[in-house]
Amino acid sequence: MRLIRRFVLTVVIALAVIFVGIQWIVPVTLSFYAARKAPPIARVTPTDLKDQSLSQTPGKRLSYFGYEFEIPWSDLDETQTKLYPKDQPNKTRVDPPR
Repeated sequence: MRLIRRFVLTVVIALAVIFVGIQWIVPVTLSFYAARKAPPIARVTPTDLKDQSLSQTPGKRLSYFGYEFEIPWSDLDETQTKLYPKDQPNKTRVDPPR
């Protein structure tokens, strides 16, 4: 009986170590590996813009659900814009044309 108890305890401890290794150590190790193997373009840092001027061309002002905003283009086709779901107006979303 004592031998079985020792065997079961050894198996439980081994499974716990394996579980901790899979759940914690492996993801940390893989994240370090992925950070080291990142493509060179991922290491590019932001720089200042060469042209910092803002376009003064008028956009189109939209108002949905009490919020107003301006979009920088003016060729929006209102006939293609659909609001859904129609049966729940408090959860309405805008479906842009495709």
